[in-house]
Amino acid sequence: MFDIEDTGWTTDPELPPEWPAFAEWSEWMEENGYSVGDEDDERPLPAAFRDFYAWDLNGYHPSLATCVTSALTLVARLTGREIDEAWLSGSHPWLTLPHRL
Repeated sequence: MFDIEDTGWTTDPELPPEWPAFAEWSEWMEENGYSVGDEDDERPLPAAFRDFYAWDLNGYHPSLATCVTSALTLVARLTGREIDEAWLSGSHPWLTLPHRL
């Protein structure tokens, strides 16, 4: 699944159940030109969204995570090995794919 626009992530059983509400709130904030803060033109961050807001600031996005996971799955299939700590820490020879004429 490499389609960043795919909304299939909303049914991911590992997705925190509150994330869709955070995503909706975040989209509303952006559409209405608001930012998070204490000033007059800002809106307070709901306590329930603190962790999600931090994740979002650090670049987490469920559809992007699905794309990255799909890429790592593809790499594992090509190399014949799951991507794990040992693999990430190791050296990697060139991967040569057979060429057909």
